[in-house]
Amino acid sequence: MQILYRVIVFVLGVFGALEALFINIIYSSSTRFQNLVGLSPDASHGFIGLGLVLLGILGAILVLFRALIPGAVLLLIAGVGFFFIVHWWALLASPQMLLAAFLAFYHYWERQGKGTTRPREEQPRGGAVA
Repeated sequence: MQILYRVIVFVLGVFGALEALFINIIYSSSTRFQNLVGLSPDASHGFIGLGLVLLGILGAILVLFRALIPGAVLLLIAGVGFFFIVHWWALLASPQMLLAAFLAFYHYWERQGKGTTRPREEQPRGGAVA
């Protein structure tokens, strides 16, 4: 069941990163076109956006191979950082990466809590059956 959970997080992360790549290409192309026709567009950060896309894909791959916390942190950085690059257009791609980061963090915390089911005081002593 854990592999299914990690695959879902991986798919969400990669899907969000691919959407971010598409949006970054369109946003950078539109600013280049505006510059070509003589308008003064906002600065386009195409290479930084591409770096964030690669960071999101790397984070999704790390989550798939059980490196939950580093992968979740990379997905979180990519999701939040994309807002600084394409502004409100990031609402089309960042939610998938942020959701994948949240699910990876949740999966990590859930796995950490499965060690004991009862507090230490309630555990039976010396082989007694509760």
